[in-house]
Amino acid sequence: MSPGLIIIGLFLLGAVVVGLITLLTMRLVLRRTNMERVVNEGVLLTEIGIEYPRFLYLGKRKTRFSEIRSVELVPYGEVAKSILMLRYGISIRRPPLKPCGDLVVVRLKHPNPIEYLFFGPRDPLEFFEQLRRRMGRTSAADAGNEK
Repeated sequence: MSPGLIIIGLFLLGAVVVGLITLLTMRLVLRRTNMERVVNEGVLLTEIGIEYPRFLYLGKRKTRFSEIRSVELVPYGEVAKSILMLRYGISIRRPPLKPCGDLVVVRLKHPNPIEYLFFGPRDPLEFFEQLRRRMGRTSAADAGNEK
């Protein structure tokens, strides 16, 4: 066997070992920080708003219901076309790679650097309806507090 093949084989073996260690470490960190459920679902409804993973899964981001302007349930194809035609502008969070099914598009109130959020929960219709219901309750409660 030539020394070049041995070096390439050792390099590939090292890359596989580093990849496995990285994967196991990320899974451990996700479990320890209680992010496993957020990562699996993509977005969670809480008592005061929604929770979703930050960029590269480095923590959770929380958005209150009062910060949400509107919610839409849109087929993935429509979202893709709208992004290409810049309907959502350039301040968007990357849509999930879920080419079939529906996405939930959440539009945030200003002054947020990201105006639109795209989520692909396991059951988009149920999530959409629950979010709309909770937003309605929150806006009614806010209107009652303003009086």
